[in-house]
Order: sequence, then C-alpha cells, then structure tokens
Amino acid sequence: MHPKAPSIEHGLRVTVAFQKVASELEPEDQVEAQERIAAACDELFTSLVSAAAIPTGASPTEKAAGVMTFVLEMRNTLSSSGQKTAASPELALESAVKLATAIYVDEVVSGQLPNLAGEAKVSALRTRLLGREFAVSLLSNLLT
Repeated sequence: MHPKAPSIEHGLRVTVAFQKVASELEPEDQVEAQERIAAACDELFTSLVSAAAIPTGASPTEKAAGVMTFVLEMRNTLSSSGQKTAASPELALESAVKLATAIYVDEVVSGQLPNLAGEAKVSALRTRLLGREFAVSLLSNLLT
C-alpha cells in the first residue's frame, strides 16, 4: 500500500463528514460551504492521482487504469484488515469503472486547458471540478 493511502482515507472521511454538515446549513451559508467542499474534493482528487504513482507521460487510459487499480488495492487492504466497506463487490466494481472514466475525462479536459481561453477555459475548469467532486463520491462508495 502506498504511504499516502492513509491520508487519502482520512481526507475522504473528513470531506464526507463536511458534506453532511454542509447539507444542514442555512441556504445563505451553503454557497461558501460548497466552495470549500469543492476545494477539498479537488485536493483529494489530486492526492489520489499522485499517490497512484502513474508514470509521467502516461496516456489518459493508462492513468485511469492505474488509479482504478490503486483504489481497488486500497479497498482490498481495508477489507482484509477487517474494516467494513459499504459497497458490495458488484457496486465496488461499478464504482471503480465509473471512477476510471472520471479520471480519463479529467485527463482529457486537463490536457485541453492550455488551448482554451476566456469563458471556454472557465467552463472547462468548472466541469473538471464537478467531475472531481463526482470522483470523490465514487471513492467514498469504494472505501467507506
């Protein structure tokens, strides 16, 4: 298991807990909370991809497969150590495939960012951030 795996698990638990608290806030406080959740998801996503130790120059497909493998190894380690994971093996596989797809899309969008400007770039960054939030929710399905 990669040394960063425990910090990823901790970051995931903190993010999920913050999402629960934020859902109970008054509407005027939810905007700021959502911005903080998005930033936490972005950081957690970046840490996850980094921890998977994908070689520099890997294609989006190779990166997606590498991250999916890393996450499934984390899940197996948690399961074998006696920690309960909520998802059934079938749901875990489905979530892992969706996570790999989210990683792939993130790589493609990130690769296009240098070619974009103005509103197109802002839109691509927002889309990428939403995808990263989705990836964190999938990670939660796999590891909690």
